Amino acid sequence: MNPLPGEAASVISAQRVAFQKRTRVNPIRSLDPQKLGEVLDAFAAGTPREFALLADAIGRRDDVLATVIAKRVGAPARHGYAILIGDDVPDELREEAERHKEVLEHFYANLSVTDAVERDVRGGFKLLVRQMLRGALSLRKAVHEILWRPTPEGLTATLQHVPLWFFEQRTGALRFLQSDTAWDGVDLAPGAWMITSSESALMEASAVAYTYKRMALGDWVNFNDRFGFPIIDAATDAAPNSPEWDALSEAVNDLAREVSLVRSRSAEINLLEVANSGTLPFEPLAERMDRALARIWRGADLSTLSAGAGQGQGASVQGDESSLLEADDADLVSETLNEVLDRQAIAWAFGEGTKPLAYVKIVVPKRRDVAQERETDKFLIERGARLSLADALERYDRTPADADDVVLTNPAPAPAPAFGGGLFPRPPAVEGANEVARALTRAAAATDDPATRRLIADARRSLGRATAAELAPLAKRLAELNTLTDPVAWAGNAQRLVAELRNPASALRSQLDRTDDSADALAQAVATSLLRGLAPQTQA
Repeated sequence: MNPLPGEAASVISAQRVAFQKRTRVNPIRSLDPQKLGEVLDAFAAGTPREFALLADAIGRRDDVLATVIAKRVGAPARHGYAILIGDDVPDELREEAERHKEVLEHFYANLSVTDAVERDVRGGFKLLVRQMLRGALSLRKAVHEILWRPTPEGLTATLQHVPLWFFEQRTGALRFLQSDTAWDGVDLAPGAWMITSSESALMEASAVAYTYKRMALGDWVNFNDRFGFPIIDAATDAAPNSPEWDALSEAVNDLAREVSLVRSRSAEINLLEVANSGTLPFEPLAERMDRALARIWRGADLSTLSAGAGQGQGASVQGDESSLLEADDADLVSETLNEVLDRQAIAWAFGEGTKPLAYVKIVVPKRRDVAQERETDKFLIERGARLSLADALERYDRTPADADDVVLTNPAPAPAPAFGGGLFPRPPAVEGANEVARALTRAAAATDDPATRRLIADARRSLGRATAAELAPLAKRLAELNTLTDPVAWAGNAQRLVAELRNPASALRSQLDRTDDSADALAQAVATSLLRGLAPQTQA
């Protein structure tokens, strides 16, 4: 571990940073496939300086990379961290594990993060995660200088991100270059550095895609610059180099400095319509490279790019792949912190060789399909499964109400309006028929004579047929309404039916208001005769 604050400073001096910024050149300006191949060969051989500078510039300037890299490295950082005790810690060591946890909680809560080149950058744990992932995923290595800060309250540190162009790796291990012109580096001091390593450098493939995208866009710009405007073709009867010829030439040049022609009328010139000669290759190539950059960093095409190509499946595939990458990236950061910072912080507090019983971890919540969970719960409940209310509230991240809380409830369903109420007015024919039916019912209850009961039953059937005929228009409309399966269509048709029933001038209401005189007369006559014939028996 390096000395206490005040006894040691960062190995990156302000003078060196200033010198590097003054002498830095644009690595993209001369980029072509041959140059890129040379830079990648040097990177593979352990000299990462040129490619690290190139990758940094490409990642900041390309429109797709600027977006996908930020999303990739920012996803795990959003979740923060948790200090956990290992599941395998025995009960007799739980008290010691709690002390380990307290040490790490103080360490990470007071952690400070900065950047060796961009001195104004300041942050905490989330910035550290983004720096670790950006370097490790881009170039296989992310390097932080650790400046330990012991305090009476506990140990913490300042972690300073150092770009990879400050190092060389020709011997297999990173070594620090003490100057920009140095060829051989010096070994990294134990306990003073944290290196985050991944298995692949995504900027290698990204740089290849970017180079060809840049070439396609450059050719496209040149094509538009040359052929995006019409060619001016001026013809004159004047002799070449005559005053009239020269005057016309000057006028044409004033209109179009790039491509213009002055010719005598007898000359013949054939122009090729380059702009309209077929599908130009520039846009498809540039788009292909954009999609490649998205796949490299996000695991699948961006949803917007997929939708533009008419495939429609990019968004869901991207979501699945992104979840896996996010979990892997979180594990990469957590494991690196466990092996470097956790171990040294515990060793500082409890002595060298102490096995950490607590550790820091980025906890990535499992992605949930809430809609699918609701459907599953509904399916199980409908089939008699007994599900725990407490478990359901926890799964849906809801808190049960206290005894004195006002609770949300299902609104009471509105009672179905009775036919003849305020919503559905009762037609006169129905009202009269109901009165007759009630009289027949009373008459049937007042006699035990089988012949009389048959007569009453026949009368009631006749009355029912008459009433059904009166209600046939309404029955037809209700049957049509019941065939609708779309809730919106059903509600609209139901509202129109109610409006017609309420409107005395509507055709449906007029049909219902008509009384079948013959049926009513028959029913009334039958009922009257029956009641008269049964009256003496009833009194007896």
